[in-house]
Amino acid sequence: MKLTFLSTLLAAATAVSAQQSVPFTHPQTGLRFQSLTHPSSASSFGIALPPAGGPSNEFIGQISARLTSGWMGVSFGGAMLNNLLLTAWQNGNSIVHSLRLTPSYGNPAPYTRAGPVVTPICTSTQTNSTHWTFTFLCTNCNSWTLNNGQPQSIDLTGDFQVMGYAGHTSQKPTSPAQPGSAIPKHLYQGQFGMNFQAARVQNWDAYKLCQTSGGGQPTTSTYTPPPTTSTYTPPPTTSTYTPPPTTTTYTPPPTPTPSQPTCTVARYGQCGGSNYSGCTNCASGSRCNKQNDWYSQCI
Repeated sequence: MKLTFLSTLLAAATAVSAQQSVPFTHPQTGLRFQSLTHPSSASSFGIALPPAGGPSNEFIGQISARLTSGWMGVSFGGAMLNNLLLTAWQNGNSIVHSLRLTPSYGNPAPYTRAGPVVTPICTSTQTNSTHWTFTFLCTNCNSWTLNNGQPQSIDLTGDFQVMGYAGHTSQKPTSPAQPGSAIPKHLYQGQFGMNFQAARVQNWDAYKLCQTSGGGQPTTSTYTPPPTTSTYTPPPTTSTYTPPPTTTTYTPPPTPTPSQPTCTVARYGQCGGSNYSGCTNCASGSRCNKQNDWYSQCI
C-alpha cells in the first residue's frame, strides 16, 4: 500500500487561520524564538532571525514533538505545493531530517538541488522526558527552485511570513533511519502567521553556536563595577527664615446699591386701590395720592 504525505497545508495565504506566533524561550538552551504550537499534538515550530542588517539568508529553526509522535514538518512558504518543506522525526537517539519539495499532493520527494543547507545545532538538548527537539541553522533556505526551473523565495528581512505545519501523532516514516523515507499521511496540519519582526535577536554569531542564555544574551559579558568613591555635598546648615506679616489690611465689602424699581407709573396714572395689581411707583416728580379705597393716582 503506497503511503502518502499531507493532503494539503491549505491552498493559499488567504486561508490562514487566526493562529499567530508567540514568544518562546527554550529552557535548555536559552534560545528565544517566535513559536507556534499545535494544541492537541503539542508539536511546535519556532524561528529566530538575525538582527536588522544581519545575514539575509539565515535563520535558526526549532521543531519539537512528543516522544510518541511519528513525525513533524514545516512549510517555509505556507502551503504544501511548491514550497520548501522540512520534515523531522526521532529515530532512536538521533533526529532524522530532510528537505523536500512537491508540485502535487502526494509523498514529497527529497529536495536535491544546491542551495539550502540544514545544520543541526544544540544537539545535546535533543530530548527531555516528554519531547524530542530538533534545533537547526538553515542557510539559503529562503530560496529554492521548482521542478520546472522557476525560482521561489521568501523574504527573511520582512516583518511577517505565512508558514505551514503538519505531522502525525504516532506513525513514523516507513524507513525511519533514512532521511528520504516515505512519510505517512498527516493527522494534523495548518497555516499560521510568523512574526519575523519579533523573531529578531542580537548576538547572532553566538546564537548559531548555541552559546547563549537568558533569551538571547551571550553567556559571557563585560561587567563595569560602580565607582568605589564619590563626592558628597552636605546640605547647608543654616537658612534664612522670613516670618509671615503680623498685620493684614481689611477691605470691607462694598455697600450694596439699592435696586431701582422695575416699573413706574406716569403722572396722573393709577398707582393703587382695591384689587389694583399694577405698578405703585410714580414717575420722578410725582407721588401716589390716595383718593379713596378704590383709587390712588400719581400727581
